[in-house]
Amino acid sequence: MTHDSAAQNVEAYASVSPRDLILRDRLAIDRTVLANERTLLAYIRTALTLFLVGISFVHLPDLHPDPSFGGLRYDVAGWLFMVAAAIVLAVGLFRYRGFKADILSIQKNART
Repeated sequence: MTHDSAAQNVEAYASVSPRDLILRDRLAIDRTVLANERTLLAYIRTALTLFLVGISFVHLPDLHPDPSFGGLRYDVAGWLFMVAAAIVLAVGLFRYRGFKADILSIQKNART
């Protein structure tokens, strides 16, 4: 689901009276909140894994007994993994905040 389709869902709920929402609808909103948080944790887990792989690549030549092993290849690969980790984390936080705002809007409309 893209952020645009989530915004369309918010508009769809705006026409529904809060009195018309039944327990099932309220629980669905709560499940959506939990799914959004779970997705953020997956982004964080992926970013942490990429970062640790990057650190491993940078320090891999230090662990090898042959001093000519590795070199610039592993440093570049390691730094690329760390940059990828930062990008994944930024995308995850951006998506989380966008969906959280949409979900809060739906919750506010449902509880008033």
